[in-house]
Amino acid sequence: MGTSKFKKDRWGRLNNNATESWNKWMRPLRSMPIPWLVIGHIQKIGLKFEKRKKEMQLWKNGVGSKIKQKLRDTLGLVRTVINITLFSSTTGEYGVQLTNNRSLVVNLKRTTCSYRWWQLQGLPCAHAMAVIEREKLRVYDYGSDCYKRSAQAIVYLYVIHPLETHDSPNVNDGTSQVVGGEELDNGSIRRILPPINPRQSGRPCVRKSESQRQGVKLRRCSKCREEGHYGNTCRNPRADFDAGYKADIV
Repeated sequence: MGTSKFKKDRWGRLNNNATESWNKWMRPLRSMPIPWLVIGHIQKIGLKFEKRKKEMQLWKNGVGSKIKQKLRDTLGLVRTVINITLFSSTTGEYGVQLTNNRSLVVNLKRTTCSYRWWQLQGLPCAHAMAVIEREKLRVYDYGSDCYKRSAQAIVYLYVIHPLETHDSPNVNDGTSQVVGGEELDNGSIRRILPPINPRQSGRPCVRKSESQRQGVKLRRCSKCREEGHYGNTCRNPRADFDAGYKADIV
């Protein structure tokens, strides 16, 4: 029954976008030994933190450029509001009437709207922005604290320190022996052997496993022509009637 109401399956799918992002981040370091890979990763994170911290200090109105753009896009939808009525200055409740003759309730003190987009996104919706604009208030003060400079300053408060490598052991490419560093093996021959990787049966996989969300083909019913299911599992009450099917209508 659920497949007839959804155009695509929302469960049982694997998305490797996080893996692809990690591979792109670590691509210049993937060929390095593990210690140097970790050091390079720490350096990249430290530089990224420092860059974000400098960008945050240049913020105007206490929010970033992306949040400002979202608020500008939302401001363009304020025209859907045709009337605003103040119900209570004590509770901060306003009645908002839309162009489709529907009414919503906006509460500035609780930063809520009955449309619930404000609570979900953390930024004022078009209905709340109409009220804020009428009262001549700053819209940046009504966003969630996580978008403000004070919260971002706490995120980037800590510093990632570089690692010391002057006493790290190295591997001799000719002899594959560990040179330098502390004597961790009581004078025995320190030779790094290759890992034991037995060959798997069958042909090796040469094609890249792409995300299962790429190239998804929607299923279409042959009876009701809706997407998300096939004709043999159709539960649309009008499907058999419209198609002239002689069986009982389900």
